[in-house]
Amino acid sequence: MVQRTGHFDPLTQLPLGADVRQQIAARTQQVDGQFSLAIVGVDQLRRLNQTHGYDGGDAVLRTIAERLVNAVGHNGFVGRLGGARFVIIIEELGAADQAATAARILDAVRRPPLQINSHRVQVDASIGVASMDHLAAFAPFTTPGAPQSAQLIALADIALMSARAQGGCRVQVADTTDLIQQRHLRESQVVELLEDALENQGFRLLSQRMESLGNRWTESAKPSEVLLRLRDPQAGIGPDIFIPIAEHFGLIDQIDLWVLHHLLHTANPTGCGPSRRVGRTRNPRWFINLSPQSCETQGFAGQCEALILSSAIPPDLLCFELTETAAIHHLDAVQAFVDRLHSLGCWVALDDFGSGQSSLAHLGELDIDFLKIDGSLVREVDTDRRARALIGAIDSVAAAYGIRTIAEHVETRAEAAVLGQLGIDLGQGWLFDRPQALTA
Repeated sequence: MVQRTGHFDPLTQLPLGADVRQQIAARTQQVDGQFSLAIVGVDQLRRLNQTHGYDGGDAVLRTIAERLVNAVGHNGFVGRLGGARFVIIIEELGAADQAATAARILDAVRRPPLQINSHRVQVDASIGVASMDHLAAFAPFTTPGAPQSAQLIALADIALMSARAQGGCRVQVADTTDLIQQRHLRESQVVELLEDALENQGFRLLSQRMESLGNRWTESAKPSEVLLRLRDPQAGIGPDIFIPIAEHFGLIDQIDLWVLHHLLHTANPTGCGPSRRVGRTRNPRWFINLSPQSCETQGFAGQCEALILSSAIPPDLLCFELTETAAIHHLDAVQAFVDRLHSLGCWVALDDFGSGQSSLAHLGELDIDFLKIDGSLVREVDTDRRARALIGAIDSVAAAYGIRTIAEHVETRAEAAVLGQLGIDLGQGWLFDRPQALTA
C-alpha cells in the first residue's frame, strides 16, 4: 500500500524524495529486516521528451507510477526518488524470489504499450534490486558508518546502473561478483569523497616549477603548474581517477572554481585590493588546469571572471590549461571561454598534446599561447630520432602560430639538453622540481 506522508510528487501523487528515504530508513530499523528494495528507472526518458514533448514524458511517468502501485498492491511501498527513478519496498521477499518478483513488476510496467498523442509507444525500464542481506556482502566496498538505508539505496541504484549498462530493459540484483557493479560502487565512493572535500576543505594545492630550456625564458621568476590532490591519502585516489569521475558526475566545475579561488587566496594571502590591470605585459606565473566541460557549464565563465577581477593577482600571471582532446570535442564553448580569458589579460595553454588523436591542425583551431607536449613523446627523446623529429616538427608549427612550447615529464639532463636544442621553451618534470605545497 502506498503510504502517504508529508510530501508528494504533484505529477504522480507518490511520496517524494526525503519522505521516501525516511520510509526506507524506518523499515531498515525494524527487527525482521525481511524486505527488498527495488529502484525502477525509465530507460530513454530524455528521448521520449524529445520525441513526444514534455507532456508526453509526464504522461509516461504518471502511467508507470499507476502500474507500479497496481503491481505491488497492498504488500509494498511505492515512491519517486526523482527524475526517472521510482523506488519500491517489497515486504517478505526471500532471496530466491527477488529477481522473479522484480521481473513481474518490469513486465507490468512495459505492457501494454502506451498511447501518446495518437502514437503507440513502447516504454522500457530497468530495475535494480538489493536487500538487507546484501549489505553484509558489500560491506568491504561501502562507506563505513553510512546509514543502512543510504547504503541500501546505493546498492539498488548501482544494480540499476549495471542493468542499463547491459542494454537496459532488464532486472539486475546486487551482486559482489558483478564487475560493472564493483566499478559503479567505487565511483560512488569517489563521488562521496569529492563532495565531502568540497564542503570540508578536503583538497590541497601543490605546485611544480618549470625551468627554461636554452635560456628562452627571460624572467627570473619561473612559472609553476598548480596541482590538485585530496588531503586524505586513504585508498591512494589521485587526479587520474577522480577528475574523470568528477566530470562524469557533474562536479568538475565546482572543483575548478575551488582551485582558482584557493590559488588566488594563497598567492595573495593578505587579500589586498583587486587588480584592474588588463593586458599581458609579463609572462604567466601560475598554470591552472581547467576541464573543457566546465567551459560549457552555464555561469562558469562569469564566476571565473569575478574571482579573477576581485583578486589583487594581475590576470597576466594566470595561464589556464585545457587538455587537447577534450578541448577539440568542446571546440565552440572552449573558444568562447578562451576569448573571454584573453579579454581579461590571462594566458591559455593546450595541455597533453600528443597523448591522444593529436593533429598539428588543432594548433590553428584554438587561439592559444602555450603548447604543453605530453610526456609520452618526451621519454627517450635523447635516444630516439623519431621522437626528436616529431617534437621538432611540433615546435616549428607552434612557432609559426606564435605559440610557445613546454615539454612535460622531463626526467634527465640528456632529455633537457636535446629539448633545448630543438627549440622547446620550458621543461617540467622531476629533473627540475617535485610537487610541493603551494606557497605565495
